[in-house]
Amino acid sequence: MNTTQHSPSPRLRFRRLALCTASALTLIMSLGIAGPAQADVVVNRDLSVLLYRGYLGNLIGFTVSPSGIGSSTGYSIYPNSNQLSAGPNTITTPSNDLDATAISGDGSTVVGHELINTETRRLFVWSQADGLTYAGTDAVSYTFDLQHVSDDGSAVAGTNRTINPTAFYWHKGDTTITNLGTLGGNQSNAEALSGDGSTVVGWSYNVDEVPQAFVWKRDGGGMVGIGVPDGQAETFATHVSFDGSVVGGDLYNASGARAFRWTAQTGLTDLGALVDDGQTSLQAMNRDGSVLVGYSTGASGGARAFRWANGAIGDLQAPGFINSFARGVSDDGAVVIGNVSMLDPSGAQGPEGPVILNRGFRWTNESGMITVDQWLRDNGVTLAQDITSEAKAVSADGETVFGRLAASDGYYIAHVDADTAGVVDVTDYVTSAAQTNSVAIGLQTSSASTVMFGAQGSPMRNLLDVGRRSVWSTVDTGYDSGTKSEGALALGDFGFGYGLMDSVTVRLQGGVTYTDQDLYDGGDFQARSWYVAPEITANLLGDLYLTVGGLYGRGELDINRGYLNGSALDYSTGETDTETLAGKMRIDWLNAVSLGDAAFTPYLALSRTLAKTDAYVETGGSFPASHDAVSEHATIARLGVDGVYRLNDTVTLLARAEAAYRFEEQSTGTSTEVAGVQLAVAGEDIKQFWLRGGVGTELAIGGGVASFMLNATTESEDPDVWLRSGWKVDF
Repeated sequence: MNTTQHSPSPRLRFRRLALCTASALTLIMSLGIAGPAQADVVVNRDLSVLLYRGYLGNLIGFTVSPSGIGSSTGYSIYPNSNQLSAGPNTITTPSNDLDATAISGDGSTVVGHELINTETRRLFVWSQADGLTYAGTDAVSYTFDLQHVSDDGSAVAGTNRTINPTAFYWHKGDTTITNLGTLGGNQSNAEALSGDGSTVVGWSYNVDEVPQAFVWKRDGGGMVGIGVPDGQAETFATHVSFDGSVVGGDLYNASGARAFRWTAQTGLTDLGALVDDGQTSLQAMNRDGSVLVGYSTGASGGARAFRWANGAIGDLQAPGFINSFARGVSDDGAVVIGNVSMLDPSGAQGPEGPVILNRGFRWTNESGMITVDQWLRDNGVTLAQDITSEAKAVSADGETVFGRLAASDGYYIAHVDADTAGVVDVTDYVTSAAQTNSVAIGLQTSSASTVMFGAQGSPMRNLLDVGRRSVWSTVDTGYDSGTKSEGALALGDFGFGYGLMDSVTVRLQGGVTYTDQDLYDGGDFQARSWYVAPEITANLLGDLYLTVGGLYGRGELDINRGYLNGSALDYSTGETDTETLAGKMRIDWLNAVSLGDAAFTPYLALSRTLAKTDAYVETGGSFPASHDAVSEHATIARLGVDGVYRLNDTVTLLARAEAAYRFEEQSTGTSTEVAGVQLAVAGEDIKQFWLRGGVGTELAIGGGVASFMLNATTESEDPDVWLRSGWKVDF
């Protein structure tokens, strides 16, 4: 389907996924399939990939990356960056920006323009297999508009929009761009490219300066006009079948506009109209060109959706609708989608009379024309009220519909098959899917920090003379709340220390962690893990001590993710494995300041954590998702001071004050797939600076030392509040 609007001659003048900007959602006005010329969102032929279109650089404050995080498919948004991808096909534009204009039918290839300067550009082709390449080897004028790409991304077409525009074509391996010429006049315009990349169709002025539809074949023969019914008619080819054998478009004469179909065998066929002397406009064609859809108007000005097949045009509009416009058709032609208008069933009145509502529709021969909302209700989906305003695209099998929401600027995905039925707000669903991975990966880095600077955060309280040993157990329990979840956490740490040599203490520690979090958008998850953590403390000079340690852990996540399916809360469940690798370095100036029985030890620490979550597939619910693997680094510097006050031989009071800074500015993005559609979302801004305070005590009893410390932080990577309690015995 192609949604390009053209201005054929002086005589005939004729948007969740939401667009991500640095600060707001922008209204998305149009959408097309497999290469629309002017659209802010493009989708590939079977709706498996949605691409926010725009500058792939920092020119207008957002970028789009043709690479899913940790996967080989999908598209991700990276605000304010000219780096397209963090994967193997990383593209970094040194000074230029990439403006994506179309996506291939199979979703593997994005094409568009690399902006070199105000006068020139290069036509880029990005694919998973080849990374960034170019159509031709030379820079071209800024007037070159690349609009169309074949299903496999091997061929592109467009129009050089100079004073006298001309259509052009490029195929993978060609060193130059081919100018398609004209039919004898002074301009030509490419309007569609066949899925196999063999055929370009559009229109050109002929020798009589009359716009005429053309067909151009890669295998030779040049540009060929497909004829007109009479000498005065104007024809515009706008659609072409996958193999290039069927062409569709509109013709114009004194009576107005009519849709047509053309093949080399049958010539040009006027599709007719739904009323005598009516007009028709072609909007979509199925894969083999046997079914064409659009809308027809009559003298009254009303529009009615039509479907043409087997040589006859059919009226799709059902009673109760005022106007209807067919916009898309499934590959086999059995499912048609589009937009309808209707009176508000409540009878509401506006300033100019009855309120008119706009809805998306879905048509099959069995159901007739019904709203997408009714289609969902008929299949068991709970909708408190209608939610669609338009249907923009339909998947190849007809089971998925994509379109605009009625109550917002966002988009929906509606899906019905033999097993599931439902509809989701794309933006809300992406948030739900992303938050699960984001919370999980964030709590892994947080747990590692709690282990290294909580349970194992007091190396100066465990220094051993040569040959001395110690054993201990520590339990940290607390509460953590964030922007996406809240809940309890606990860890148990067990360790053994040994005085290896003068002023050198080695420790081997291990433990388990458990987290139970409720997700604010619905659902919950439980995380369980184990870890081992070796550590060594050595005297550097005077009272300066260096502690170096590491941590390795593995765990499991059980996830029950909640999301809105229509008006009802639905749940899908999944389970996956996690892995954590961390290291730390810490310098303590032991008892640098003493005030009577009080001593203060300042310290500086640096930690680096790598957390990974494996890919997993959810089950249950109407929209279970398939999540890609996620990994994230956390690099944190800490500056603090430990205070010790010896109250008596049995009781020692403890205090801690700490400032922490995380170097990463943004969390890792995540990507997921639902109903065959690949969705991705960028990471979120990270709270980089926070404060921590703690008060506690040590009690020398029973041949050992019991310790307790209550810790609290400002909004941070660390838990909000937690209690460290332990028991240590030296021998």
